[in-house]
Amino acid sequence: MNLIVVMMDTLRIDHVGAYVGDRVRAKSPNIDWFAEQSLLFENAYVGSFPTLPCRRDLFTGRWGHPFNTWSEMEQDLPTMAEAFRKAGYATGLVYDTPMFMTQGAFLDRGFGSIEWIRGQGRDPWIADDRIEIELPAAEHKVKAEGLRRYLANQSRRRFESDYLVARTMTEAIHWLERNYTRDRFVLWIDSWDPHEPWDPPQYYVDQYNPGYVGDEAIYPCYGEWEHFLTPEEHHHVKALYAAEVTMVDRWLGHLLDTVGLLGLESNTMVV
Repeated sequence: MNLIVVMMDTLRIDHVGAYVGDRVRAKSPNIDWFAEQSLLFENAYVGSFPTLPCRRDLFTGRWGHPFNTWSEMEQDLPTMAEAFRKAGYATGLVYDTPMFMTQGAFLDRGFGSIEWIRGQGRDPWIADDRIEIELPAAEHKVKAEGLRRYLANQSRRRFESDYLVARTMTEAIHWLERNYTRDRFVLWIDSWDPHEPWDPPQYYVDQYNPGYVGDEAIYPCYGEWEHFLTPEEHHHVKALYAAEVTMVDRWLGHLLDTVGLLGLESNTMVV
């Protein structure tokens, strides 16, 4: 039996049709299709909520928060990946979630192959003084420093296939194409999207708020939105998030299609 785990950070259930039906706030046809033929957990609870502590819990099977929050994972703790490798599994990690590496968290420990998709969040990747960064909203409305870094990282982006979730899922597909004939494997795919910044192609945004003109708080400040956004801007932020979810769903669909194409459905658990 093989195992594929897909982690999508900051995915709200009220944007997934499989959970809320007609009340859904985004289009998620591929997740909904997958849920129809799967075991759907409707009462699941996490031990730790934020990005890094949550991964630590999942990788070690231990309750981390509030005892270990954003600090590095203890190197003496056994991990899921190490256990699978000792049992003879090929283990792969494909991720763009920046905390895996940029904070020295050791979350990659135990994986036999690691593919880091660069450019997410504040990843210190592309540095070029010639890049002119124009914030899409007034500076007091967004996390300006992190957003400038992110926009510099995305300055070479031209097509939807250049977006981070697309690059992450594509590299995961490449891993499967190279390893699908193995007897046993574990592949962990970690997509930070639909975490902010929310900047999908305009044709996704137009599905939720067409014709909008104004500031786009794609990486909004945390806090009560009334303090820094107008109602129209706030409505548009919601549209940006829904659009991001739909883009993520599309690229998850490409991955699921590949699982079927490679004949992995009969011997692979997808979570």
